[in-house]
Amino acid sequence: MTDILRLSFNEMISGHVNDAVELEVLERLKGLRGQTLLQIGTSVDNRLLRFGCPLLGTTRNVYKEGEIAVSECQIPLINFTIAYAFNDALTRAHFPVEEQEHHLTKIDELMSKYKIQAPRFIILSGIEWDMKWHKDNKQEVDWNYTGFVIHEKVSLLRQHYPDVLSLFLRTQPYTSGKEGSLAPHESFQRYNGLFYSTARRHNPNEDICGVVHVADFAEMMLYNGTAESGW
Repeated sequence: MTDILRLSFNEMISGHVNDAVELEVLERLKGLRGQTLLQIGTSVDNRLLRFGCPLLGTTRNVYKEGEIAVSECQIPLINFTIAYAFNDALTRAHFPVEEQEHHLTKIDELMSKYKIQAPRFIILSGIEWDMKWHKDNKQEVDWNYTGFVIHEKVSLLRQHYPDVLSLFLRTQPYTSGKEGSLAPHESFQRYNGLFYSTARRHNPNEDICGVVHVADFAEMMLYNGTAESGW
């Protein structure tokens, strides 16, 4: 993402980029050329498009048919598309496999209609909505069931998109705002643990180039639990 921001037309974002730096960045990003990253997540993920697309000097488009909506923008220099579709909660809204497959098919149809290529990279998220639901309903998390659902959703996505190169499970940093935290710190740690165990389960050889990975939001943001560190 740092390299992608170096391609921004806004020098306040990209910094000073001369020809040599631009060519070096384009070389590093050549694996993304002509590809699509699909985020199946929440408004937290959609912020990447809402705020990131204008910073990159590109336009965000939103397409909607029925209850399905997809937003996307394209980074022109590498023809790389970042798309987003709403996921609701990750495990609480757990529908039968047939319904989940139907939902993914509807997303595919909408993307195809507007000439958005099938994804080669996917980010899956939504645990913050799980936490909110459990907090609002004063219910304990069934961790065995939660781990089962996460594994099942990853398996479904891999079957539905067999050409995906990387699938990332996006974590949620522990936060405590004016209304308090969504859940105890231990719950965030247990969700993270389930993500890492799911990744290991899908990458049994511990291959660094395996398909399933964990996108640790706190690490990416250098977040240390304080508002000052960036959250």
